Amino acid sequence: MRNGIAPAVGAKAVFAAGYAALGQGDYPDAITRFEGSLALYRKLGDTRGVARSLAQLGWLLTARGDFERATELSEESLVFARETQDEHTSSVALANLAETAFAHSDYERATQLFEESLALRRTLGDRRNIANALINLGRTELMRAQDERAVALLEEGLALARELGDTWSISVAVGNLAEASLRRSDRAGARSLLAEALTAAQKRGDKRVAAESLLRTAGVAADEGDVVRAARLWGAADALRSSIGASLSPAERAIEDERLGPARAALGPATFEAEWERGRRLEFDEAISFALSGSAVA
Repeated sequence: MRNGIAPAVGAKAVFAAGYAALGQGDYPDAITRFEGSLALYRKLGDTRGVARSLAQLGWLLTARGDFERATELSEESLVFARETQDEHTSSVALANLAETAFAHSDYERATQLFEESLALRRTLGDRRNIANALINLGRTELMRAQDERAVALLEEGLALARELGDTWSISVAVGNLAEASLRRSDRAGARSLLAEALTAAQKRGDKRVAAESLLRTAGVAADEGDVVRAARLWGAADALRSSIGASLSPAERAIEDERLGPARAALGPATFEAEWERGRRLEFDEAISFALSGSAVA
């Protein structure tokens, strides 16, 4: 016992601090905390705690684009979770491996792994994680162009997330439903959904989800011909991602290629860089307010 705190209690406290940092979108601090809890659990010989810490680190490293290390940690987590019959952590590790497949555009594999994770979560009856799994599966189906199934999964996950008041899942679901709306050329519907996603991310202080929503909002602006606004929002999204060390998701890369690339060409290199830098200089709340204003830029 150190400073009057039992080692097991200390490990749990550090793990909880990692969750708190994750909830605020502070990936570097979350990684530090989970690495700390992992070291403590290894020292204690607590296999279940090791598996849980590895699963969280796997998710964070996937978000940062370190897929090789993320896969290694997630696979180790899955072995330990199955060894201790920890189905919850198994479902997280499976979802991590699905995210890696998703990031490498292996959507068939991602679908398989997300479905396996969802099945475990349905067995556990964990409604919050069921909502998360439904949404992950829905966004994967969206990338596979299985739009009808994607929307059904996303709407089911969204309804459950609303019942639970889970603002993170709500913002992810509505962001992806906005993408589905854009595919149907429903710009008004996309704007409304993205406004909800941005508001939820702002309340939670979640820079990662805010960045993705800002980029989608930039895509809407570009689609409507407001290329200056698109460039500023694009810059704001890039700055938020950089501040937490996150990499572009496949969905974000698609938006850049399909919608924002032409906007860059339309503005020309010099003007684009100037507007992009203006966006990068916006503070978190300023970027959200600018996105929600919906005003064209003169």
